[in-house]
Amino acid sequence: MRKFSLIAAIIVFAFSGATHAQDFTVSELMQLRTSSLSNFETVVMGKGYTLNDVDKEYDHYATFKKGHSTISWGYVKNEHFQQIDTVIIYLTPKENEYNKLKESVKDHKSRNHFYKNETHILHVNMDNDVVVHFFTKYNDRPLYEIEVSPLDGDRYDHN
Repeated sequence: MRKFSLIAAIIVFAFSGATHAQDFTVSELMQLRTSSLSNFETVVMGKGYTLNDVDKEYDHYATFKKGHSTISWGYVKNEHFQQIDTVIIYLTPKENEYNKLKESVKDHKSRNHFYKNETHILHVNMDNDVVVHFFTKYNDRPLYEIEVSPLDGDRYDHN
């Protein structure tokens, strides 16, 4: 009986850890933004993500997927300065993970942007001229987006 209880406890512990695992931290996402595409690919594939899409129509993005989570590395054009920089967009269906990521940056200067469709974006200024946006999308199911981009490449309205 003790042997069965010990095995059951190990299975429960292993399963609960796997279901609550956090794929990325904000610091990791910030580091990935400054990495090469090759390094980005190595890191995300090491976490179980596979190449899902390469989009070259507007901006250039490589998107990797694991389950319902995606992470994209892309080039975006800064509308103000006509420069090109790198952005990371991480989408997760896990509300707990999203909230942990938001909680991890609470000591940084932030503000909310509110829009007519009752959504909002939490805009967080990080060190090294980097901004992190937290946004919730509602389609078939909620998706929680974390975007890491250069501060001067911020494409959201600040009025």
